[in-house]
Amino acid sequence: MLIPLLIVGALLVLVIVGAGVFFVVRGDGDDDNEPIATRTTASPSTNSSQQATTSDMSTILKPTISTAQGNTFTRAGVIRNGSCISRADADLLGALRSNACVQNMDSALYSNSTRTIITVVSILKFADATAAAAVSDETSEGANPTLLLPPPGSGLPALTRTPPSWTRSWTRSEYVIYAQGYWASGSDPGSRTGTVFNTAGELGVDVANTLTWAN
Repeated sequence: MLIPLLIVGALLVLVIVGAGVFFVVRGDGDDDNEPIATRTTASPSTNSSQQATTSDMSTILKPTISTAQGNTFTRAGVIRNGSCISRADADLLGALRSNACVQNMDSALYSNSTRTIITVVSILKFADATAAAAVSDETSEGANPTLLLPPPGSGLPALTRTPPSWTRSWTRSEYVIYAQGYWASGSDPGSRTGTVFNTAGELGVDVANTLTWAN
């Protein structure tokens, strides 16, 4: 009689332990739902083996970027590096007087796969997260980097004037990432629910997330 009771008791212990492991695993998976925790996939045509680093923005502003949504963006020209003051419009200059950059602004111009939408991505670094947030908050008031146009030889339409565009910004610690989107034709970029606005957001978020994972 004693042996059957011991066997039953052992089986009950195994069932309880197994159930406990099951619920722990499910709980860990359910908690991992922050979008920024999803690492983006690099395009096979880029230097995918080169780890992103904030000391070399060419590892973040790559020649081609494949976003988490599966769309590919191609850089036109080289990364433009210059002082934040030299690359800021009047409103952004005002914001920079109170919170200055601590290194040059890096910008790159990208086109989507159909070469119909341009998105200019700019990365600015500040002394701390508070300064970065203060400058980013000014985006809604029209504080933007000056808009880059397609360089000669890029194969993109040559624009004779600065086109209307959407500007979006995100903060990642002491960094502010801007994404400025416009139609390659220079026409009206549409509404906040339009293709240009959403495309700029897709690329901007992808770069912001890559910057978060950079060493």
